Amino acid sequence: MGKHLDDNDLNGYIHQTLTDAQRESMDRHLADCPLCRARVDDARRLQRQIRLELDATLRQVQPARTRQFSQMRASLPQQRQRALWRFHSLRMLSGVGTLGAVVLLCLFAVYVLQFWPPTPTTQLETAAPSFFAVNWDDTTPFAQGLVAGEQSILARLPQATVYHVDVHIRDDLRRVNGRQQIRYVNNTGQALDDVALRLLANLGDSQLTVANVLVNGRIAPPTIVNTSTISVKLPETLAPGAAVVLEMDFSLLVGRSRRTFDGALGLLNDVLGLAYWHPTVAAFADGDWLLDEPVHGLASMGDKSYFLVRVTASSEQVLITSGVEVDRKPTAVGDDAQQEVTFAAGPVDLFYLTASERYQVVLSQTVGNTRINSYAYADYLLPDAQQALTEAAALLETYDARFGVFPFTELDLVGTPNLSFSRAGVSYPGVSLLSLNSYLYGKTGVDVAAGRQVTAQWFGRIVGQQVLAEPWLALSLTEYVALGEESGDAITMNVAAEKAPALPIGLPAAAYESGEFDYVMRERGTQFLGELETQLGADAFAALLRAYYQEFAWGGATAVAFQQLAEAQCACDLTPLFQEWVYGAAPGD
Repeated sequence: MGKHLDDNDLNGYIHQTLTDAQRESMDRHLADCPLCRARVDDARRLQRQIRLELDATLRQVQPARTRQFSQMRASLPQQRQRALWRFHSLRMLSGVGTLGAVVLLCLFAVYVLQFWPPTPTTQLETAAPSFFAVNWDDTTPFAQGLVAGEQSILARLPQATVYHVDVHIRDDLRRVNGRQQIRYVNNTGQALDDVALRLLANLGDSQLTVANVLVNGRIAPPTIVNTSTISVKLPETLAPGAAVVLEMDFSLLVGRSRRTFDGALGLLNDVLGLAYWHPTVAAFADGDWLLDEPVHGLASMGDKSYFLVRVTASSEQVLITSGVEVDRKPTAVGDDAQQEVTFAAGPVDLFYLTASERYQVVLSQTVGNTRINSYAYADYLLPDAQQALTEAAALLETYDARFGVFPFTELDLVGTPNLSFSRAGVSYPGVSLLSLNSYLYGKTGVDVAAGRQVTAQWFGRIVGQQVLAEPWLALSLTEYVALGEESGDAITMNVAAEKAPALPIGLPAAAYESGEFDYVMRERGTQFLGELETQLGADAFAALLRAYYQEFAWGGATAVAFQQLAEAQCACDLTPLFQEWVYGAAPGD
């Protein structure tokens, strides 16, 4: 198709009324035509807005939910008493004159105001979980995904957000339909009138829509905040420490390009990648919800949460996810053989899933209490999958001793053809994606890709931080530690004598232009860490990284906290060094 899309083409593409041949032709055209891609994006955004606004309008006119007799029974004696008072008052009023009636009415009003008990406000209890026979506070399923020494974290995070998700992946992998319940505990320290949900899949060419939202069983039409966010108004103010259960249907139409999160979300080459694929509670900081748009492929992370996810999909699909499999059974949809698999993951900041019939080979090796699985995209890539497994196993053993034990019982390495050409890999909790482009460079390419992504599990996933606010804590640390391993010189890296241009590394991701972001995070960030190691000494710097991991695993790190830990190692003032490299000025200026 050489010409631009006309309105009929556009409507057919958006509403999926085209034949497979027509859609494939348009997909090829869209891959080369930014003008038509922009028109498609605009049309999809408009369609999503219309659908959400229509759903909200329709729910506002729905009748109230029917009250059960068990709910009304407690108030019947009071209602009977009120009815008797009305009856006797009317009889008395009918037998006296106007003046007497006024006097009686006044006396009756005084009685009501002084002695009548107030009408009780209905307080709905937190909705019970309905998808799984697991109570909200039961963390037993998640213990299976944590090594014995790390299971104590479950007792330290009793109020983490809990997601129960029941999802069906269609056989063509284009449509993902599901329903979920979210138990959210208000840990913000302030009263909340709403909960913000991120729909980050909408930032590319996928479409994530939400319907039938309930709050503790009450209908709660959402409000559109922006393309990637809806706000759910709470029926009552949620006090600090109180809990609420949100329930909703959602539907995802998966895009077919690498435009969303560099290909980690999308359907390409018979591989379905699902990053940020369902509605999630936004992070909260500084008195408000964090609704920043992703920058340079990075998205703001939610709090550490628990995910219990039941996936129904074709039995031909190999499912690779965060967490561990806790249940599996065959099922069927019509004549099609299906699998129903339940996964448990947590505490993690998101749940990643990828599926493909092409993942036919898995190699495994156990290091400590962690099983590493390496998936090949096809049989002919088996040697690369083996090399990735070898490199990951060596790093896991080294890092367990150097920084602290890897907490998950499984780590999956996945060779994927879907990542954008600029990405050698990307890591999600317990899942490291490796671009097949890195395999073109043989053992060196595989080792570099696997090395970066395994290191990122420690310093980019397990250690928490607001990656949009201070991206260097994840990216620069990951790069420096991985480079040190490649050099074979402990964690020491040879720093170039000539310094890079003096751009501070501690700015938010949005402060950097696209051309300078990678340079600052990798070149200047690693040079700063080299300077810091030189000033501290190799032993103190190694102790710093271990203390940093031990302190902030499962929590949130900041540059200020990192500096304080570094100063504790050397018993010195590192403010001039951090001002020069990290802040660019004195902190607070």
